[in-house]
This record gives sequence, structure tokens and C-alpha cells, in this order.
Amino acid sequence: GDVTLSTTWAPFYGATEAEIDRLRGAMKLVNLWYAQQIIEVFFDVCVQDIQRKKFWLKYVNNISGFKLVGSILTKRKLQSDNRISGMFQKHFIETSSIKSQTSALVLFIKNKVLVEFSDTGALYAYNQDNRFIRHVTARKYLNSTEDLKIPTMPTLVETDYYYGTCYSEE
Repeated sequence: GDVTLSTTWAPFYGATEAEIDRLRGAMKLVNLWYAQQIIEVFFDVCVQDIQRKKFWLKYVNNISGFKLVGSILTKRKLQSDNRISGMFQKHFIETSSIKSQTSALVLFIKNKVLVEFSDTGALYAYNQDNRFIRHVTARKYLNSTEDLKIPTMPTLVETDYYYGTCYSEE
């Protein structure tokens, strides 16, 4: 089953407290490994930016969930990487664009949803209870990665740095 679902790790009938604790520990380790693989492959295949990859790998312990967003071309590139080829599809949101090179990594960390875009280096930050972001990340298809942006929100950080502009809710 899907290793990111807690039901996959439900204790078996008659499990002792020690066995339940071991299952919880195993679930945490497997999900940590899985999130690490997703970040590594996303930045190796879709972005080719070692510094951004290293940055997100520092926070892998805090990630409670993720989504990958991109075109069918992006999906095929990810499928060709044997590190995640058979595992990521339940977490992939396909865009209508067939050949768009822009993709996004959506990370759920604590009560925030962070959207990292492949080509621009832009980062958008939302509260997880934002109706817009909950609706968008629950879908399987989007018109474009642009659907993940709410540029009318106030700027969180003004910067001329490489990583671009961050947007967040007040």
C-alpha cells in the first residue's frame, strides 16, 4: 500500500504496545526515507540545483506530506528515475500542459504548505487551512503550475536573491 497513509501501518490484531511502537517507528523511518527520495529526485530531475536540494533535505524530518505537480513530460521524467518510479504517482498532480518544463514540489510542514517551483526558484507559503490550497492540492489535475500561486497576497519577504520572492498569508 501507500506508505504515507497511517492506515497502511495500522497495528495487527493482538499487537502488543511494543509492537505498536515499533510499527510507528518503522512508519516514521520509511516516510522520512520516502520524503528524502522525493526531494532528491525532484531536484535532480526537474531542477538540477544542488543548493536548493541541500536546503530542503535539511528539513526532511519536518515534512508530513508532499505533492509533485507537473506536465506529462515531467511525470515521464520522474517515472524514468528508478528511485521513485513506482511510488510517486499517487502524489502527482498532472497539469494540462503537455510539454511544460515548470514543475512544483509541494511540501506540508507543520501547519504550512510550501510550494517550490522548479524553474523560477520561487517559493509560496500558505497556511494548511487555506481553502484555496486545500482544494488545489486535493485534485489530480490542474491547468498549470500557475494554479498554485496566489500572487495577490502580501509579500512575505522582499529579496533580490537567487531564490526569488516568497508569498504568504497574513
